[in-house]
Amino acid sequence: MSLARPLLAAVARHIPRSLVRAVGRRSTDHPLFSRIDALARSTLVGDQLIARGAGSGLKFNAGGGRVGYALGTWEPEVQTAFASILHPGQVVYDVGAASGFFAVIAARAVGAAGQVVAFEPMPTSADRLRHNIALNQFNNARVLELALGESGGAAKLAPGMDDDQASVNRSGDADQPAEAIDVRVTTIDDLVDKGALPPPDIVKMDIEGAEVEALRGAERTLSERRPVLLIESHNRWNELEPLLSAHQYQYRVVEENGELSSPEPIHILALP
Repeated sequence: MSLARPLLAAVARHIPRSLVRAVGRRSTDHPLFSRIDALARSTLVGDQLIARGAGSGLKFNAGGGRVGYALGTWEPEVQTAFASILHPGQVVYDVGAASGFFAVIAARAVGAAGQVVAFEPMPTSADRLRHNIALNQFNNARVLELALGESGGAAKLAPGMDDDQASVNRSGDADQPAEAIDVRVTTIDDLVDKGALPPPDIVKMDIEGAEVEALRGAERTLSERRPVLLIESHNRWNELEPLLSAHQYQYRVVEENGELSSPEPIHILALP
């Protein structure tokens, strides 16, 4: 096992980019990639060094979850887009930060003069997020166990296939699985308006389909502060597009050959 870890890391550094994209996208639904994923899960446990990509060399613990984090193969096109908009001194909101893969990338890039605010309401993921920030000794990143929405209040958070895919539902307890937990919901506008947080230069958002509501709760910030947005669209582009257009954002799909009309989740880079 001690030899397997560096071997997997070495292989990851030399995987062709086309195969990295395939593994990153299909590790959960293709038999070959699923077997690769299972092998890596059994090997890449505990604290690791990210092998490649925008996070190369950073320390990370995936908690037995997505091995693409440790290999650096997770969403490579998103990594590239994210790295291209990060600069020293920026304030970055990572909304739906999960275990913190993108949060630690941002914390290194913005440096001591910058700040990363990572929102993660799932307690187990938030704990790993804190661990990964501490692993890298970043003093410029903080974790808020809050969900973001269109208005403040409370909601139920239901686990997905793993903790990093938990989703918020405010429709009432009757529709919730037994394992759903109570979480507090706030808005970006409230946090910024009250001075609880500095206004963001970048907002990266992946919250399993609740992006529209979170952006509706950030419309003053979008209008007045004009942050760059990197958003996952969970088949809700028909609702996201009017929001971006109303605030005069220019946008493009991050994924190579990605289409705005795609039923598959895609990432949108939106520039003010």
